[in-house]
Amino acid sequence: MSRPLFLVLTGLLLVACTTTPAGITINNVSIVDVSTGDVIEKQSVQINGSRIQAVGPIKDIRNPQAAMVVDATGLYLIPGLWDMHVHPDGKRDLDLLIANGVLGARIMYGEPEHIAWRKAIDAGHLLGPRLLISGPIIEGPPPESVADLTAAAEMNLIATDAAAREEVRQQHAAGFDYLKVYNNLPLPAYEALADEGRKLGMPVVGHVPFAVGIENALDLGQASVEHMRGYVHELVPADASVVPGPDLRSRILAWRFADMERADAWIHKTLESRTYHCPTFSFELFFMADVDVARYLDSEEAAWLSDDAVALLSDRSVLPWLRNFSAEDFAAASSAFRVQKALLYRMHEAGVPILAGTDAPLLGFTLHDELAHLVDAGLSETEALQAATINATAFAGLGNSYGRVLPGHTANLVLLRGNPLESITNSREIEAVVLDGHYLDRDALDSILMKRRRPEQR
Repeated sequence: MSRPLFLVLTGLLLVACTTTPAGITINNVSIVDVSTGDVIEKQSVQINGSRIQAVGPIKDIRNPQAAMVVDATGLYLIPGLWDMHVHPDGKRDLDLLIANGVLGARIMYGEPEHIAWRKAIDAGHLLGPRLLISGPIIEGPPPESVADLTAAAEMNLIATDAAAREEVRQQHAAGFDYLKVYNNLPLPAYEALADEGRKLGMPVVGHVPFAVGIENALDLGQASVEHMRGYVHELVPADASVVPGPDLRSRILAWRFADMERADAWIHKTLESRTYHCPTFSFELFFMADVDVARYLDSEEAAWLSDDAVALLSDRSVLPWLRNFSAEDFAAASSAFRVQKALLYRMHEAGVPILAGTDAPLLGFTLHDELAHLVDAGLSETEALQAATINATAFAGLGNSYGRVLPGHTANLVLLRGNPLESITNSREIEAVVLDGHYLDRDALDSILMKRRRPEQR
């Protein structure tokens, strides 16, 4: 017989903070309707098991006699947040996600271990968010000239359409949800991959391979594009001071020379394709000037970085794709992200669906950074929250059970001390989290966080 969920994971403190069998009633709360941007005051939310049973004015919702009742006066309730581009550094990151109200995540370099995590979470043996999982990255052989600037040695390289189809079948059999493509996959292999993926219900996500290009990726139905990939090749003139090539340095620095008059046609084509875009502006952490990286490593949040992440940020040359960046290149890279934000805003204004995702090492915390980046790009607070809630669940085909505070939806909720529609920074002001009907108060969340700080920072 297995031990209780929270005894296994976080000790007796968390056992005391879970629901009773009769469920929870959250009283006198202000509900943030992320679909409309309205705040509905003096509401009660009744939770039974892992589901929301009823939502309505206080006078209309009865408190079951044995229910746990939470007085949420002055608090704001939002759906659980989603980070749609994560790379977990072990189970510790599941805790960091939960403690930051990120109750759904898309793993973008899946391994069998992650499938096992999801099964354990679904069975109630492991505390963790709802997981979507892409398979191992699907890459093609890189050009010899930049082979030492890629991570191809860590990937299974695919060169033919037959090999691509077999890779899809293997990933499908292993239980993965998506097919993540990378930079050097040949066009015939990509076409075979997309075709086989359609047959097996596995959408293509990820980068835009150079040989494929953004036009073919959109035409062939790529479900999501990460990091604004593919567009720089279409927007930068051939005579620019820096043109995008096969190395990441040239592609980052070339953004400064993008001709935005070329953007409208590509935005229109992107809208027609209904491809989601996950810009991962938090990824800028890897490209900041040295002084800014040093300042970040001295920040309070950096106490939760893993030792490996600290080592990578302390010496970015150990990452192959950053090996040819100079200190001056890092200092100049911020302008590239400003151009990307300008393009994303124009896409958003046209109706292109946006996902909030981070691709940054400090899971949970950085999702709040990403929301702030989206607001900085021009989205409203409501629209930024949508990217991390209803857009994410719609992309995943889970919109009928996740992403809103509605009867019948899974009870994945976050109680905030401030209104996130007034300032997106209030998304960080977490008072409590409800995960699949289990109530974790501030003390429980602090206990999780303390356990996951690096030992010398406790």
